[in-house]
Amino acid sequence: MTTLPIRHYCIIEDPVIRDEEGELVIDDNGQTTNQYGETEIRFQEDYRAPFPLYHGERIKQAPTLLTTLHQDESLRIKAVRSYDK
Repeated sequence: MTTLPIRHYCIIEDPVIRDEEGELVIDDNGQTTNQYGETEIRFQEDYRAPFPLYHGERIKQAPTLLTTLHQDESLRIKAVRSYDK
């Protein structure tokens, strides 16, 4: 079980696939299906209780404190791939 402290996040490699309702997608053998080569960011706000790492998932980045900016600060970010929602 992985627990995220308040205002923290972690990055998961090869996350499980979830359907529109957020339920796990299970294959014919009863195993979870992974999105190999993908990453998922999990925030403490989404997982208030400890959460399991399912088969095939790995923590790429350990729990990290969110970056907080002051009113006169900014971040420079760079897109590393296309994204459509």
